[in-house]
Amino acid sequence: MTLDRGVTLVELLVVLMLMAIVAGVVGLAMRSAGSFTDGEGIDTEQVAAARARASAVRLGRPVTIVIARDSQPLPVRALPDGRVVADGRLGVDPLSGDPDARP
Repeated sequence: MTLDRGVTLVELLVVLMLMAIVAGVVGLAMRSAGSFTDGEGIDTEQVAAARARASAVRLGRPVTIVIARDSQPLPVRALPDGRVVADGRLGVDPLSGDPDARP
């Protein structure tokens, strides 16, 4: 009795499908991570406001920063409850401190 050793077509297709899924997930993860590292689509002023908000929540007291936009000071006040009080030009949601999703 001889045993045929080899890979069936079904086994090969399963392995190729798994590799394709892993490659897709890794590709999407690298693409989204890359947008944070190369600065595309990130407003440094909004990042500064988010950091002020995180500091206010962590410290339990208001944090105020001043951002220069178009050579004019733009005060941003982050409150310990997570709200961000800023000029509408900054484009930050006052309740979450995230970039405003409204157009």
